[in-house]
Amino acid sequence: MNNPLATLTDRFLKERTYLKNVTPATLRWYRIAFKNYEASFAGEAPVPSKTALQDFVVTQRDRGIRAVTVNTYIGAMNAFCVWLHEEGHVPKRVKLSKLRLERRILAVLDDAQMRTLIGYRPTSFGQRRVHLAALLTLDTGVVRQN
Repeated sequence: MNNPLATLTDRFLKERTYLKNVTPATLRWYRIAFKNYEASFAGEAPVPSKTALQDFVVTQRDRGIRAVTVNTYIGAMNAFCVWLHEEGHVPKRVKLSKLRLERRILAVLDDAQMRTLIGYRPTSFGQRRVHLAALLTLDTGVVRQN
C-alpha cells in the first residue's frame, strides 16, 4: 500500500499492454477512467477502496455524467481493483456494482396504424420492397433493441 496511485496505474497499464495485449481503445478507456477517478478527489487520489469508489461514483453523478458512462468507469476501476488484489497491493478485493440503467420503452404502432401499414398497396418495385420489409419486421419481430 506504500505505492502511490500513479505508479500503480502505470504498472497496470503496462501489464495490460504487454502481458494481456489489450487494444489501444481499451487502454484509452482505462486512462479516461483513471483520470476521472483522480479528478474526483481534491488532493491526491487514494488507492481504490469501497468508500473511495462510492465517492467517485457520487462525484461523477453530481457532475451530471450519465449512468451508462459511469458504468464504464466502474468497469475499468473494478478491473484495476482485481489487479491490485491479485498483485498484493490491497488485502481485500473491492468490487463496485454497476448502476441500474433506465430502460427505454420503444413506441409501438396502434391498431389503426397497423391496419394502414398492412392495407397499403405499393405501386412500384421500390415501394413493394420497402412494404415487404416492413411487413416482415412486423410479422417476425425482427427489431434491434438496445
